[in-house]
Amino acid sequence: MIVRRSPDLPSKGLCCLSGSLRAVVIGVFLAGVIPSNPAVAEKEKIRVWFTWLIEEMPGRLAAMAKFEEDNPDLEIELTRIAGDAHYNPQNQKLMCAIAGGDPPEVVLQDRFTIGSWAARGAFRSLDDLIEADWTAGHPQAVTSSHYYEACWKEAVYEGQVYAVPTSTDSRVMYYRKDLLESAAENPEWSLYDQEGNPRPPFTWKEMQSHNRLFVRRDERGNLDSVGYIPDQGNCYLYMYGFQNGGKFMDMEAHRCTLNDPKIVQALEYMCGIYADYSPGDTRDRIEGRKQSARFSQAFQGGVNQPFLDGQLAFWVDTEGFMSVISRYRPNLQFGVIPVPHPEGSDPITWSGGWSLVIPNGVPAKKAQQAWRFIRWMVSPEANLLMTQYQRD
Repeated sequence: MIVRRSPDLPSKGLCCLSGSLRAVVIGVFLAGVIPSNPAVAEKEKIRVWFTWLIEEMPGRLAAMAKFEEDNPDLEIELTRIAGDAHYNPQNQKLMCAIAGGDPPEVVLQDRFTIGSWAARGAFRSLDDLIEADWTAGHPQAVTSSHYYEACWKEAVYEGQVYAVPTSTDSRVMYYRKDLLESAAENPEWSLYDQEGNPRPPFTWKEMQSHNRLFVRRDERGNLDSVGYIPDQGNCYLYMYGFQNGGKFMDMEAHRCTLNDPKIVQALEYMCGIYADYSPGDTRDRIEGRKQSARFSQAFQGGVNQPFLDGQLAFWVDTEGFMSVISRYRPNLQFGVIPVPHPEGSDPITWSGGWSLVIPNGVPAKKAQQAWRFIRWMVSPEANLLMTQYQRD
């Protein structure tokens, strides 16, 4: 229940009253503004655990407000879960809630984890809810044809649907034009477009030869700004391994193949970038990695995000990073290119995304209510509403 203060009751005057008198005044005030009609049913709460970024919330809150307007018997109770893990920080809390028999009704879950959680019996199958909508001819019935095949398959385990995708993404490289132009003042710079303007590196070879030109140090020799840190942003060995045509798993033998020569080459590329950050001209990859780690420890999010602060010339992230730029540095001069790739190959990226699930242990009635919320949040109407609000 949310109680709003009447504009006719000054909060300053109320705060100046003694504790006992203030309690009496508040009691009289509430008695006058809250209806005591027993016929008015209390709203059912749907508890939603999420990890969306604050920058993403305006559109989502607009969609949730519309849901509550169209479903006056329900109220969304949002809880943002934070933790040490970058992705799915709610894992330990969620497993404890499920084991304790009181899980939230809806959880935002990274899709690549759906199979492992479903295998442990942690999530409820959604097949019966999906089928009931189609049988009833519901206009917002969920179907696999609405999604990219890869996204939908991530939500399926052993033939049953355990999640509904909410998004997908792709990784690109953002670059700062001011830092690019500054680095291009070095006589060793050799990358230019057809008009003679400096351009960012497009390949591994170009990044290896030009990344060091972005390095700046303070008077004590510590890193002040750099070009590119391979494991920063939304980019990992996966990206470089895939770019190089490597395989991380032998699907027939069910074995990890991290020693695939192409994966090793990708790791060598990453280590070569770290060598740019070692002191002097040592080209020590281990020491360079240590230096970049110390440098990265000062990184913060939001308005002090390292790319926005000018600490990094390059940042790999999804299209969602546009929301961060537009909120904190709307006048930033930046460009976007494919993530640099091996010489002679085509650019490649990979997609991930999130989904909504209903944990096991949610009572049948609450699961029906949770499904009404999920069905709305993944609908075209809700996504159009979210996009319009997010744009504004």
